[in-house]
Amino acid sequence: MTAAGGDVTLSGGVRGDVIAAGGTVVVSGPVGDDVRAAGGSVFLSAPVKDNVALAGGTVVLQPGASVGRDASLAGGSVRLQGKVARNLSIGAGEAVISGEVDGSVEARAQRVKLLPGALVRGDLTVFSSNPPDISPEARVLGRVDHRAVPVAPRRGLGFPWFGWLLQFLWISVIGAALLALSVRWTESVTETILHRPGATILAGILGFILVPILVVILLVTVIGLPLGFILMAFCVVGLMLACAFVSYLVGSSILASLRLGRASPFARLLLGALIVSAATVLPAVGWFLQLIVVLVGFGGLILERRERWLRHRAEEAVVT
Repeated sequence: MTAAGGDVTLSGGVRGDVIAAGGTVVVSGPVGDDVRAAGGSVFLSAPVKDNVALAGGTVVLQPGASVGRDASLAGGSVRLQGKVARNLSIGAGEAVISGEVDGSVEARAQRVKLLPGALVRGDLTVFSSNPPDISPEARVLGRVDHRAVPVAPRRGLGFPWFGWLLQFLWISVIGAALLALSVRWTESVTETILHRPGATILAGILGFILVPILVVILLVTVIGLPLGFILMAFCVVGLMLACAFVSYLVGSSILASLRLGRASPFARLLLGALIVSAATVLPAVGWFLQLIVVLVGFGGLILERRERWLRHRAEEAVVT
């Protein structure tokens, strides 16, 4: 099952895999295979049969959560309150463990805490400038290994301001050009993303993999050379516009929830660009969120173009 949107809640049982992305992602129903999710906040409170990979600003495995195999958690704040049957890998600013891990834990974080009641049956390996804070009422049955990692000098509050500014300016300029070209087309693509999130992500993944391969095949043939250049240009432009489409959708959704739906298209774009650019430069999880944004935006463009082409073919068939 694939889901994406502003807020994504999966409360029913799913037999297969779950792939989800959104501002807030909540998985509260049992999952029969793997869970892969990313968002501003990600919450898991149900049993998962196999592996779990979560990334977000805040990631929480709540008390009702259990992972049948391995778990990989990345975020600004990561909390394990449930149970992991095998090994746990963490990359975070702060990692707090109060649940159980039957295997070993490897954590790369500024701060690692084991609260009362926490249980790690294997080894605890911490890569950090600070030693782990282990409560006397927490238990680690294996070896505790703290590997000191030097901290690079920080400026300001430690947030990558320069990278955020560059990303924000890039999205704003590309998005402004897009809106100047056609607000209607921009809204058509974002409506496609909003109403068909699963198909959008699937189209983005397939397009990201297959289009470059098809371009190479066409470029090595004389007959397909012109089409290869056209397809390559579409791919490059689509990837450039992907962040702008998603930023416009995020800004529009937020303003609509605040009952400010009449805000100008440029206001929607700038608000969304602020949020998207900040999310994509976050330490540890920014690269993953950037990938999700690109796949969603590119997939929305592919689906919108396909639907328009099908409508055009249908109109031609009616005329003839």
